[in-house]
Amino acid sequence: MFRGQIFLGTILVVVTALFHVACITSLVDILGWAGRTISLPDRINTFFVFGLAVLFIIAIHGVDAWLWAMVYKGVGQFDGIATAMYFSVVTTTTLGYGDFTLTERWRILASFQAIGGLILFGASTAFLFEIIRRFFPLA
Repeated sequence: MFRGQIFLGTILVVVTALFHVACITSLVDILGWAGRTISLPDRINTFFVFGLAVLFIIAIHGVDAWLWAMVYKGVGQFDGIATAMYFSVVTTTTLGYGDFTLTERWRILASFQAIGGLILFGASTAFLFEIIRRFFPLA
């Protein structure tokens, strides 16, 4: 089962990373369109575009967490999807309360989600930082 967890964890990290990057790439087009289409004063438009980016990033991370939650439920680690989703969010953010844990048979899988979460939050942070850098130049 150890190899199965490593394989499944690796596949899930790669799939969520590809999904995440595809969504962020699409988000660039959406934000460009919104920035050109919405007629607001520049400063308000900037905040609107940034707020829209944050909302989309939250949604993307939500979909990522749902995928992991469905896997946890699918392998029988949680009875309800709400508990599986809670565990998934706590794990992907590396918060790790520890109030819910996986059985020894699936314990390694959560480690892969934490690794993936670090990668995904890093990508999201870099994306948001780039928006800030472009809209609020220092010079």
